[in-house]
Amino acid sequence: FGLLTTKEPDGTLVSKLILLKKLDREQKDKYFLILTACDPDNSDTVNIVVQVQDSNDNKPRFERDSYEVDIPENSPPGTHVLQVKATDADLGINAKVRYGLTAQSHLMYGHIFKMDRESGILYVVGLVDRETSPVYQLGVTAEDMGCPSRTTRKQLIVNLSDDNDNSPKFNKSTYAIRIVENTPAPTKVLLHVTATDLDDGANGDVRYRID
Repeated sequence: FGLLTTKEPDGTLVSKLILLKKLDREQKDKYFLILTACDPDNSDTVNIVVQVQDSNDNKPRFERDSYEVDIPENSPPGTHVLQVKATDADLGINAKVRYGLTAQSHLMYGHIFKMDRESGILYVVGLVDRETSPVYQLGVTAEDMGCPSRTTRKQLIVNLSDDNDNSPKFNKSTYAIRIVENTPAPTKVLLHVTATDLDDGANGDVRYRID
């Protein structure tokens, strides 16, 4: 702070308190000043309290740089996937944070996932099938309620762990072979069969037997 002193037409000296550099409420929100007026023999003082008001100059900040979580495929609607949280260094409504998916993520995956705007909890609302998509890369937002508002975005990755929900399937519905009677046994290979399973890992390993 500084004083700018000017002389009025009648000769009176007028001092004005001026700001010499930008203030940051998040670093210091109040200043106590003492202003002294003096002549050659006497003086008087007055206390000045400067209260720094908040402006919406801070974006929300997520607690983590990125988010990643594993959930089972076929998790039912209402399943709690993950909770994100962000804080804002401003005050009042400027510090109130609401959450959501980015516009692109909402367009692509809004039928599968929904984020609660108040709590930041991501829920399953649709079918999550690993064989359709094993990984979902979502964009999440934290937006304060200032005017104008400020928004921060982070990536949230949802990995689907496999559920043994697929049966092995042969590549043909029927196999037919012809063999001459009295063919000696054991004999050469009569038939090659193949079955595939869309599941992952051990759930996708196929074994054969004859019943």
